[in-house]
Amino acid sequence: MMYEKAVNRCVVAKGDTMKNMKLNRAAVWQVVTYCAIIAAQNLFNLDRDGVERWQAELIRRSEVYTLETNVYGTPKARENLRKRTAPKMKEDFTLPVEKWPRKEWERVQLYERRGAGDLVARFFVEVMDGLGYTTEEIAAALKEIQGNFRQFLEWSKDGEYVAYYKMAQCYEQATGIEAAIDEEPGTKPIFGKEI
Repeated sequence: MMYEKAVNRCVVAKGDTMKNMKLNRAAVWQVVTYCAIIAAQNLFNLDRDGVERWQAELIRRSEVYTLETNVYGTPKARENLRKRTAPKMKEDFTLPVEKWPRKEWERVQLYERRGAGDLVARFFVEVMDGLGYTTEEIAAALKEIQGNFRQFLEWSKDGEYVAYYKMAQCYEQATGIEAAIDEEPGTKPIFGKEI
């Protein structure tokens, strides 16, 4: 079950649930962000400046969300984000899963993964809406992100870092921007350069 390790990044035993959930959320956040940037480049043929502009917009959208979380609290911030993005999304974004969870802690991890994936997808929708893309283009981009994540899950069957290296190679190939992989699991970001 190597692909599970590639996504959940739970280096510590399941006893430290809060730490594992934060690592899990951060890992999925990074991977889905890379999937989103690769999808944007594949679909819209962005140059390096375009990719950097999209990355800057994604960062700005996440900062707005963080500010709303600090001011209104997480439930209200998520509700506001959903209200802003729902009209532009034909359907909710659901992160693909290879194997359905059987245990409670596996369900919690899946919930955390999907929550992180949904946030990144909604930031991505806000960026696309701000840049003037249509609802159909947004739906196609979200499908591409899901496809990229499925590919990541396939790669992870060969090992955790195999998937990260292949994701970094795809990112570099698509954008021309270098993405280094962190060698110390669970203590730092997966990718040396966080988006």
